[in-house]
Amino acid sequence: MKIACIGCGVMGSAFMSAIAKKVNPSEITVCDKFVESANAFAKKTGCNVASNAEAVKNAKYVFLAVKPAFVKEALEEIKDALEKDTVIISMAAGVSLSQLREYLAAKYIRIMPNTPAKICEGMTALCCGEDVCQESVCEVTSLLEAAGKVEKVDELGKRKLAYDVKKFDEGFYAVFYFEANPDLITELERNYRIT
Repeated sequence: MKIACIGCGVMGSAFMSAIAKKVNPSEITVCDKFVESANAFAKKTGCNVASNAEAVKNAKYVFLAVKPAFVKEALEEIKDALEKDTVIISMAAGVSLSQLREYLAAKYIRIMPNTPAKICEGMTALCCGEDVCQESVCEVTSLLEAAGKVEKVDELGKRKLAYDVKKFDEGFYAVFYFEANPDLITELERNYRIT
Protein backbone atom coordinates (compact mmCIF):
# COMPACT_ATOMS: atom_id res chain seq x y z
CA MET A 1 0.00 0.00 0.00
CA LYS A 2 1.64 3.24 -1.12
CA ILE A 3 1.02 6.29 1.09
CA ALA A 4 1.95 9.89 0.34
CA CYS A 5 1.95 12.85 2.69
CA ILE A 6 2.03 16.43 1.47
CA GLY A 7 3.34 18.49 4.36
CA CYS A 8 5.85 17.53 7.07
CA GLY A 9 4.76 19.99 9.72
CA VAL A 10 3.62 19.06 13.20
CA MET A 11 0.55 16.99 12.25
CA GLY A 12 1.89 15.52 9.00
CA SER A 13 5.06 14.30 10.68
CA ALA A 14 3.15 13.08 13.76
CA PHE A 15 0.89 10.85 11.67
CA MET A 16 3.59 9.65 9.28
CA SER A 17 5.93 8.79 12.19
CA ALA A 18 3.18 6.71 13.78
CA ILE A 19 2.11 5.10 10.49
CA ALA A 20 5.77 4.29 9.64
CA LYS A 21 5.76 2.02 12.71
CA LYS A 22 2.71 0.19 11.36
CA VAL A 23 3.64 -0.16 7.67
CA ASN A 24 6.97 -0.44 5.93
CA PRO A 25 8.42 3.11 5.82
CA SER A 26 9.56 2.49 2.24
CA GLU A 27 5.86 2.56 1.28
CA ILE A 28 5.56 6.16 2.54
CA THR A 29 6.63 9.17 0.48
CA VAL A 30 6.67 12.62 2.03
CA CYS A 31 7.01 16.06 0.50
CA ASP A 32 7.07 19.56 1.86
CA LYS A 33 7.40 23.09 0.56
CA PHE A 34 10.59 23.19 2.64
CA VAL A 35 12.59 20.29 1.18
CA GLU A 36 14.95 20.29 4.16
CA SER A 37 12.03 19.38 6.45
CA ALA A 38 11.04 16.46 4.23
CA ASN A 39 14.65 15.25 3.98
CA ALA A 40 15.17 15.43 7.75
CA PHE A 41 11.92 13.56 8.37
CA ALA A 42 12.79 10.88 5.79
CA LYS A 43 16.26 10.41 7.29
CA LYS A 44 14.74 9.91 10.73
CA THR A 45 12.00 7.47 9.65
CA GLY A 46 13.23 5.73 6.50
CA CYS A 47 10.45 7.19 4.33
CA ASN A 48 11.00 8.44 0.78
CA VAL A 49 11.05 12.07 -0.38
CA ALA A 50 9.67 13.39 -3.67
CA SER A 51 7.86 16.34 -5.19
CA ASN A 52 4.12 16.58 -4.58
CA ALA A 53 3.23 15.19 -8.02
CA GLU A 54 5.81 12.37 -7.82
CA ALA A 55 4.76 11.44 -4.28
CA VAL A 56 1.11 10.84 -5.17
CA LYS A 57 1.74 8.71 -8.30
CA ASN A 58 0.22 5.27 -7.65
CA ALA A 59 -0.55 6.19 -4.02
CA LYS A 60 -3.60 4.54 -2.50
CA TYR A 61 -3.84 7.21 0.19
CA VAL A 62 -2.64 10.82 0.13
CA PHE A 63 -2.51 12.72 3.42
CA LEU A 64 -2.98 16.43 2.86
CA ALA A 65 -1.22 18.02 5.83
CA VAL A 66 -0.93 21.63 4.71
CA LYS A 67 -2.35 24.81 6.17
CA PRO A 68 -5.87 25.63 4.92
CA ALA A 69 -4.60 28.56 2.85
CA PHE A 70 -2.45 26.16 0.77
CA VAL A 71 -4.98 23.36 0.17
CA LYS A 72 -6.16 24.58 -3.21
CA GLU A 73 -2.58 25.10 -4.43
CA ALA A 74 -1.50 21.62 -3.25
CA LEU A 75 -4.48 19.94 -4.91
CA GLU A 76 -3.77 21.83 -8.14
CA GLU A 77 -0.18 20.50 -8.10
CA ILE A 78 -1.23 16.86 -7.77
CA LYS A 79 -4.41 16.71 -9.85
CA ASP A 80 -2.81 15.19 -12.96
CA ALA A 81 -0.78 12.62 -11.02
CA LEU A 82 -3.63 11.14 -8.93
CA GLU A 83 -5.14 7.76 -9.70
CA LYS A 84 -8.95 7.74 -9.94
CA ASP A 85 -9.30 5.54 -6.84
CA THR A 86 -6.83 7.44 -4.66
CA VAL A 87 -8.34 8.65 -1.41
CA ILE A 88 -7.18 12.02 -0.10
CA ILE A 89 -7.15 12.40 3.68
CA SER A 90 -7.31 16.10 4.53
CA MET A 91 -6.41 17.47 7.94
CA ALA A 92 -6.84 21.11 6.92
CA ALA A 93 -8.87 22.79 9.65
CA GLY A 94 -12.06 24.43 8.47
CA VAL A 95 -11.92 23.10 4.90
CA SER A 96 -15.10 21.07 4.39
CA LEU A 97 -15.57 18.05 2.16
CA SER A 98 -17.65 20.15 -0.24
CA GLN A 99 -14.90 22.79 -0.46
CA LEU A 100 -12.32 20.09 -1.16
CA ARG A 101 -14.51 18.73 -3.96
CA GLU A 102 -14.83 22.24 -5.42
CA TYR A 103 -11.04 22.47 -5.59
CA LEU A 104 -10.60 18.98 -7.10
CA ALA A 105 -13.07 16.19 -7.84
CA ALA A 106 -11.69 13.24 -5.85
CA LYS A 107 -12.50 10.87 -2.98
CA TYR A 108 -11.97 12.53 0.39
CA ILE A 109 -11.77 11.66 4.05
CA ARG A 110 -11.55 14.62 6.37
CA ILE A 111 -9.84 14.23 9.72
CA MET A 112 -9.66 16.55 12.68
CA PRO A 113 -6.66 15.46 14.76
CA ASN A 114 -5.10 16.89 17.90
CA THR A 115 -1.47 17.34 18.94
CA PRO A 116 -1.24 14.35 21.33
CA ALA A 117 -0.98 12.34 18.09
CA LYS A 118 2.73 13.28 18.31
CA ILE A 119 3.05 10.81 21.19
CA CYS A 120 0.53 8.31 19.78
CA GLU A 121 -2.12 9.43 22.28
CA GLY A 122 -4.23 11.51 19.91
CA MET A 123 -7.95 11.64 19.33
CA THR A 124 -8.90 12.00 15.68
CA ALA A 125 -12.39 12.67 14.40
CA LEU A 126 -12.96 11.25 10.91
CA CYS A 127 -15.70 11.96 8.40
CA CYS A 128 -15.80 10.83 4.82
CA GLY A 129 -17.47 11.49 1.53
CA GLU A 130 -20.19 9.10 0.41
CA ASP A 131 -17.99 7.94 -2.50
CA VAL A 132 -15.34 6.43 -0.20
CA CYS A 133 -15.80 2.66 0.14
CA GLN A 134 -16.05 1.01 3.55
CA GLU A 135 -12.81 -0.93 2.95
CA SER A 136 -10.90 2.35 2.53
CA VAL A 137 -12.54 3.84 5.63
CA CYS A 138 -11.46 0.78 7.64
CA GLU A 139 -7.90 0.89 6.27
CA VAL A 140 -7.52 4.61 6.94
CA THR A 141 -8.99 4.20 10.43
CA SER A 142 -6.45 1.44 11.10
CA LEU A 143 -3.60 3.66 9.87
CA LEU A 144 -4.77 6.60 12.00
CA GLU A 145 -5.06 4.39 15.10
CA ALA A 146 -1.25 4.21 15.06
CA ALA A 147 -1.40 7.78 16.41
CA GLY A 148 -4.21 7.24 18.94
CA LYS A 149 -7.97 6.80 18.98
CA VAL A 150 -10.25 7.46 16.02
CA GLU A 151 -13.93 8.31 16.12
CA LYS A 152 -16.08 8.43 13.00
CA VAL A 153 -18.42 11.44 13.02
CA ASP A 154 -20.68 13.28 10.63
CA GLU A 155 -19.10 16.36 9.14
CA LEU A 156 -19.86 19.20 11.46
CA GLY A 157 -19.38 22.90 11.21
CA LYS A 158 -21.86 25.53 10.12
CA ARG A 159 -25.30 24.00 9.73
CA LYS A 160 -28.89 25.15 9.39
CA LEU A 161 -30.57 25.20 12.80
CA ALA A 162 -33.88 23.45 13.36
CA TYR A 163 -35.29 26.79 14.51
CA ASP A 164 -34.00 30.36 14.79
CA VAL A 165 -31.95 31.22 17.85
CA LYS A 166 -31.69 34.96 18.51
CA LYS A 167 -32.59 35.62 14.86
CA PHE A 168 -29.89 33.29 13.53
CA ASP A 169 -30.87 30.34 11.37
CA GLU A 170 -27.35 28.84 11.15
CA GLY A 171 -24.93 27.80 13.83
CA PHE A 172 -21.74 25.84 14.39
CA TYR A 173 -21.81 22.31 15.71
CA ALA A 174 -18.94 20.63 17.51
CA VAL A 175 -18.12 17.18 18.85
CA PHE A 176 -16.58 16.67 22.26
CA TYR A 177 -15.08 13.29 22.98
CA PHE A 178 -13.27 12.55 26.18
CA GLU A 179 -12.78 9.88 28.81
CA ALA A 180 -13.18 10.76 32.46
CA ASN A 181 -14.47 9.66 35.82
CA PRO A 182 -18.29 9.18 35.57
CA ASP A 183 -18.87 11.78 38.32
CA LEU A 184 -16.99 14.37 36.26
CA ILE A 185 -19.04 13.54 33.16
CA THR A 186 -22.28 14.05 35.09
CA GLU A 187 -21.00 17.40 36.35
CA LEU A 188 -19.95 18.48 32.83
CA GLU A 189 -23.32 17.46 31.38
CA ARG A 190 -25.05 19.52 34.05
CA ASN A 191 -22.82 22.57 33.42
CA TYR A 192 -23.09 22.47 29.62
CA ARG A 193 -26.75 21.60 29.30
CA ILE A 194 -28.50 24.08 27.06
CA THR A 195 -31.62 25.45 28.70
